[in-house]
Amino acid sequence: MQTTIQRYALRQAVRHPRRAMKLGLLAHKTRRNIRVVTDPARRVATDKRVRAETRRAQEHAMRARRRAAKIGMARALSDRRVARSMRRASEHASKAANLAVNPKPSHRVRNAVLVVVGAGTASAAAVTGWKMRSGANGNGAGPDEPIAAEATDAEVAADQGA
Repeated sequence: MQTTIQRYALRQAVRHPRRAMKLGLLAHKTRRNIRVVTDPARRVATDKRVRAETRRAQEHAMRARRRAAKIGMARALSDRRVARSMRRASEHASKAANLAVNPKPSHRVRNAVLVVVGAGTASAAAVTGWKMRSGANGNGAGPDEPIAAEATDAEVAADQGA
């Protein structure tokens, strides 16, 4: 069945190339429009920043609803607390929508470079400490021997006097 449809489509494309080109462009545009809608929806489901802003908006809206139910709808229209909660809910909702459509960069490359540089620095410090401990610094101290201390002024004077 599939090969029959493909054969028919190919025959139609050969006979009517202009119509086939228009259909191809339409299919491409439709696919792009679907992606414009699905990418933000996917981000809403997966991005923790978008979910956090959505949760904050919901909390403020619920707070406003409870206050309006408590004082009555007539007084809620002029109540400062209800207005403030609704304004904050609106701000968080718009921020969530903005993050869903235009996400902030995650700086994956920068973070990877920082990890590599940090690991390199730590390993260099470990190697330097190992060399100092093993006596590779030129004073002849082995791994079990303490590193020789600097001579005091009295010892230097005694050596020069002898």
